[in-house]
Amino acid sequence: MPIRWSEGFQLGGLSGERYIGARSDPLAFGHNGSNACMGWADPGRRLVVAYLTNRLGGGPARSPHQCAISDAILAAADAAAT
Repeated sequence: MPIRWSEGFQLGGLSGERYIGARSDPLAFGHNGSNACMGWADPGRRLVVAYLTNRLGGGPARSPHQCAISDAILAAADAAAT
């Protein structure tokens, strides 16, 4: 999965399945840690997300799940802004 990097943070803005969400802004940044938990911020939407689980079963297979969660959060934030 392609990931943009900047000073230790993963960046949003690429289309496709990403843990920050397929609809993420290029200014969004964060990290998905072990692919079990994630944290990211989207300055343009004034949004910060921390997703914590009690499961250590991470890995690349968790990326579609994280992307779906992030896209749902982004859709809700966009709907609330209109």
